[in-house]
Amino acid sequence: GALFAFALPSLLKLDGLPVLAFFALVPLFWSVRRSSAGEAAMGIMAFASLQVMLINFWHATYSYVSLPFTVLLSMAQWLIFLPALLFLVRRPGRLWLLAVPAAWLAFDWLRSMGFLAYPWGMLGTALYGWIPLIQIASVTGVWGLSWLLFLFNAAAVELLGSPRRGLPLLLMVGAIAFPLLFGGAVLLRAEEESGETTRLLLVQHNRDPRKHDYPESVDALLRLSEEGLARAEEEGRPGGLVVWPGTAFVP
Repeated sequence: GALFAFALPSLLKLDGLPVLAFFALVPLFWSVRRSSAGEAAMGIMAFASLQVMLINFWHATYSYVSLPFTVLLSMAQWLIFLPALLFLVRRPGRLWLLAVPAAWLAFDWLRSMGFLAYPWGMLGTALYGWIPLIQIASVTGVWGLSWLLFLFNAAAVELLGSPRRGLPLLLMVGAIAFPLLFGGAVLLRAEEESGETTRLLLVQHNRDPRKHDYPESVDALLRLSEEGLARAEEEGRPGGLVVWPGTAFVP
């Protein structure tokens, strides 16, 4: 759970440690495939609770109930996913190499839908800084990146525990080589077709609208936006789009 959480931006490193995303699930898959069903189920829930608490550490700054509520909601979702994950990871043969990434991807997609949707902590987002590798997201979204990471982790476990290492090694190489080749082609084409660019003015008012008066928060954003646009104009870099944080508008 800690490897998963620290692959993403965290208290350990604000930029995250994206390389961990390629091995974050190896201990989980390895233990589930080699433990009894009961021990494996407990291991999965321990993994889930730890990574949820670490990934959502910032909820503790809101109120005493924000983090516990998030953890309880996530645990309820994981209890629904648990039987499928347990069955697929422990499945004999090699079908699990494809079944588990597909199932986990479906779980992430479902938990990002509906009124209680909370698409936070998607493993694919850990790679946000690796520009060539993430270009495939222009076609697949973060889902494609997450699927490749799930596949890489599963193949790594198979590579470590199986005498027949050709297939898992091929899957691991493909999970990195394919997006890199795709990303390289996209970036080369973008460089050749480079045209007009749009400047962005990012505005962060450092206020929690749930703790401060809402009109005052909006006024602070407006003031900072006007100051930023004026400064950009003075420096000969007029802004194009003004971007506010996601909590700028609270229903």
